[in-house]
Amino acid sequence: MKIHQLVALSTISKVSSIRAAARTLGLSQPAVTKAVRELESSLGHSLLERSHRGSQLTEAGKLVAQRAGYIVAELQSLEDEVAQLYAGSLPRVAIGMAPYVTRGVFPQVVERLHARYPDASIIANEGLLHDSLRQLREGEIDFCINGLVHSEQGGEFDIEPLFQIPWQVVARYDHPAMRETSLDGMLQYNWTTVGGCADSSALLETAFASTGKEPPEHVVNCVSYGAGKGLILHANYLCLLPCRGNADLHPEMRVISVIEPLPKLQFAMITLHGRPRTPFMVEAMDEFRIECKRHLG
Repeated sequence: MKIHQLVALSTISKVSSIRAAARTLGLSQPAVTKAVRELESSLGHSLLERSHRGSQLTEAGKLVAQRAGYIVAELQSLEDEVAQLYAGSLPRVAIGMAPYVTRGVFPQVVERLHARYPDASIIANEGLLHDSLRQLREGEIDFCINGLVHSEQGGEFDIEPLFQIPWQVVARYDHPAMRETSLDGMLQYNWTTVGGCADSSALLETAFASTGKEPPEHVVNCVSYGAGKGLILHANYLCLLPCRGNADLHPEMRVISVIEPLPKLQFAMITLHGRPRTPFMVEAMDEFRIECKRHLG
């Protein structure tokens, strides 16, 4: 098993074809194919299924590609760290963040980091928890700050709780539900959830369970925050979102206060367990801790 073989498979996984991987890597298509076949030979398992529709990763291929992405990212991180140590190259960090964090915390952190390191490379990936965890596994980001779907994510990650934000019913400012004071009166309207997973729908079910009624029938599950926001602003959907009040929302969105108690979302700083941390990564993490406390103070 050699590094160039792992690089080839990892790239195929990201760009979805051997031809595109060859173009990305600046290699010939036969060279990429050969690297994957050598990797298959060393592992004793097929990693790609080849057909008239192209090449798709097998289950073993998906597993190896995920680990390969992490290994390749670690090697790049090592090269960057050594280069920074001996050649004075620029510090770099990649961060995954929930939309709430990008709006309320990230700008102040970047401002302070860039004041100390004007030429630093700071990469921001906005996304929900499932996006951030995948990016951590594949080595695309160094750490993330996101809301936890479950209190536990297993031993794969190190989780440091930072703050909690209440879930709120959110609507466009002129939505007819603005006059309601209970979830019971909102069953007639269309709803959306943000997150695109079973846990998002479960939250809505839990909230309506407090009224003794079933949740709304018309619910659109959105994977991205942007899609959910679009439904709220342009299609008059209601949504449960984590926020402290109207100041945290788009100018045309409003919180609808309801009598039912709603849960809080725990935000945490998450890293891949055992992954080395560069000095600049540690400094960036410290700045986020400081700003999270200040933001909620």
